Amino acid sequence: MGLFDYFKNSRRSDTALALDIGTHLIKALIFRTDESTGRGVVIGVGKVKQSLGDMQSGAVSDIEGVVRSCEKAINKAAEMCGESPNQVILGIAGELVKGKTTTVHYERLKPKSKIDLPEL
Repeated sequence: MGLFDYFKNSRRSDTALALDIGTHLIKALIFRTDESTGRGVVIGVGKVKQSLGDMQSGAVSDIEGVVRSCEKAINKAAEMCGESPNQVILGIAGELVKGKTTTVHYERLKPKSKIDLPEL
């Protein structure tokens, strides 16, 4: 099964995969949103150590090896819950990854009301 086959023919529209590609570990979580609380509920977990030589000094040195490790972690999570997510949240670590923080200021229409997901 290919890496993106997990997202085809998904049985549920509210499941997602969180994939964290670190320099030492790849972690996969499959979760769904609880409609009553709006919170994520983890239903599948997979964790795989990167193979020696896949990452070097925080950079990918063997992309095929990293992809294989991702597939293993995703497989473990999918086997645990029997779900095929149709969304992905991806985290990538490393010294060469650059990030940017943005701050937005705006006036809320109802400042005393609770901030809900659509407002975010």
